[in-house]
Amino acid sequence: PSPPPPIIPPSLPQPTESGFSSSNPNKGATGASCQEDEDCLSATCVMETCREGRLGDRASCFVARDCDSGSCTTFALVSSAERVCCPGGQFFRIDGRAYCAQGPESGLF
Repeated sequence: PSPPPPIIPPSLPQPTESGFSSSNPNKGATGASCQEDEDCLSATCVMETCREGRLGDRASCFVARDCDSGSCTTFALVSSAERVCCPGGQFFRIDGRAYCAQGPESGLF
């Protein structure tokens, strides 16, 4: 008789069709919490939540990969401004800080 398949404790990464999920052994459905894209069935982790797609222009964001445009920074030239997805991914730098190039505060449209 052949030996039984090995039992993998739940605390260890579980096998998936494409191998092992290193950061989340149980990939999350839309709405589940996540840290990386590979934590989600949709392969899209945005602002620590599994989503079906990235965020559109001017949506609040944490990091560039949250955005369809690939750019997440502020419109305003003040440090307390909210981070948003830059329209078209366009931004400029002043003194090492990035700002969205298209917006009411930038003066560039």
